[in-house]
Amino acid sequence: MWVFVRREPGALIMPPLTPSHLGGRVVIRVNAGLIEGRERFTDVLGELVEISDRSLVVRRDDGSRETISAEVVVAAKPVPPRPVKYSEIAALERVGADHWPAPDTEWLGGWLLRAASGWTRRGNSALPLGDPGMPLKDAVARVGDWYGARGLPPAFAVPLPLSRGVGELLRETGWEEQVRVEVRTRALADWVSAARPDLPPVRIDSAPSMDALSLVSARRGELPQVALTILGGPPKTGFAILRLDDAVAAIGRGVVSEGWLGLSLIDVAVDARRRGLGTYIMGALMEWGRELGAERAYLQVEDTNAAALAMYDRLGFTVHHTYVNWGVSAA
Repeated sequence: MWVFVRREPGALIMPPLTPSHLGGRVVIRVNAGLIEGRERFTDVLGELVEISDRSLVVRRDDGSRETISAEVVVAAKPVPPRPVKYSEIAALERVGADHWPAPDTEWLGGWLLRAASGWTRRGNSALPLGDPGMPLKDAVARVGDWYGARGLPPAFAVPLPLSRGVGELLRETGWEEQVRVEVRTRALADWVSAARPDLPPVRIDSAPSMDALSLVSARRGELPQVALTILGGPPKTGFAILRLDDAVAAIGRGVVSEGWLGLSLIDVAVDARRRGLGTYIMGALMEWGRELGAERAYLQVEDTNAAALAMYDRLGFTVHHTYVNWGVSAA
């Protein structure tokens, strides 16, 4: 439903859009002036990225930005997010692979094969993003051979709905669905960190400290050398750490490239939970990423992690797409 703007002559009234709509999809009806003696209107559709008392900025679907004076706005409304294009899923998955760089990779047509000595599913799975250049059954067999040559079990991370056909074939041929992962995103333009005068500042370094890594290893087990290669590999990497009473209370990792901030390893020490420290760490990383030019943030979370999903809901992260980890049966 359109909400129309009424003005007295000379008055300047913004449409019923507020900072709470930043990062959301909107349509703005604009007075385009007189054309052939008649008043004409045009619509601007896209993501609201800036708003003030005199203007607003919309990022169109082609990436261009349009600044609209409040004086020409006649109506406005928020609209539902547009469906995510397959090309956008593939592009974000490529960014994610760059942000978690397996040291051993090979392209099989449009499939990225990744190996990292078995550390993490993300670093040791084939990522089908396009046509492998051969029949799917033959490509799956090639994946099995590739991982077998490295002493690793074959595995896939299948983005949906982009590579639905690959997942269907894996199911039909006896592979096991292991984990479903949500890839969630949010805009950074409207992010404002809540003030926490009760907490010290978050420190963000280019390399993780040993005590920060100890919090990672407490959950993931002893970290092999390949873990350090992956975690510190991308050029613009930041490791956030919060210390309370000389002890590590919370950590997080951010990577920036191609306008994206990738968030990972958000963790809070057991005895420091339920104090909003995860949100505090993420807020510091989002501000850091925005300073480096990131416009959007993404993260990956298993769809069974209820506590993390609830936090990401509160922080405005919405589902961009999902992917499914597939592995061979142990039986």
